[in-house]
Amino acid sequence: MVRRKRREYLLPHYGQIITTRHTIKETIWDCESDICYNTAILIALGRDDKNYMLRLYSICSKLCSISKMVFRSKNGLKLIDRKSLYGVYDEYEDKAKEGMAKFDGHEEEISTKIEEVLKTRKGYSKMPDKYYENIFISSLEYPSEAEDHLRKYNEKHEGHIEITPDLLDHIIKCKTIIASICVHLMKRIDEQFFVGEYAYAFDYVLQKNGDLPMPEYGNTEYNMGKHEPFFPCNYDDFKIEEIDRKFEEFDMNMYWM
Repeated sequence: MVRRKRREYLLPHYGQIITTRHTIKETIWDCESDICYNTAILIALGRDDKNYMLRLYSICSKLCSISKMVFRSKNGLKLIDRKSLYGVYDEYEDKAKEGMAKFDGHEEEISTKIEEVLKTRKGYSKMPDKYYENIFISSLEYPSEAEDHLRKYNEKHEGHIEITPDLLDHIIKCKTIIASICVHLMKRIDEQFFVGEYAYAFDYVLQKNGDLPMPEYGNTEYNMGKHEPFFPCNYDDFKIEEIDRKFEEFDMNMYWM
């Protein structure tokens, strides 16, 4: 019996999950209504609501799950696996007796050989941006849609939220900035962002009451050796390292609102 040689592939980032385009679409369609509803309620009730952290975790765990999903594609990001990389390096073992000196002066040749290996491979892709953008506008694009969510909430909770035009405009204002940050994170394939990072983005915008310019970013082109900032560069006090420890506690269990 002829055994086929096992080929190892390296995902662009740890934690990502290989699936199909269809599965990603289905997951987004299944989640977007809940995400829009909970986002509207989260903003309307504010940071002092007793269920704020739980609702925030519910939204951001779904965003994180969707962002982990990638699919194999002809034109996707290609990364060489360790076995193939070592195979290329092995050709230069006799160039020197020890250390990395054996590669000195052969960088261009090695790079060319790696490119030849990658030509035979499929890469990894995420969905087009519009799919991630639609998560936040499928039923929360206009104040009238925000009102529908609040009325639905009030039917379940005995009129807890007072619906006013100002509140509806506030929801859309905050949601627009939150969506811009989160979509930027979700569509990255060379980095993986987790629940606490999405939650920080939500909480940051709500702390500022939505009074922020639209986010701007530095150079985020893929570079194997260096990652430029992926977070807004025009928000001076946006410090992702200050994620609340409570998000780590929620990571121990999965809650869905």
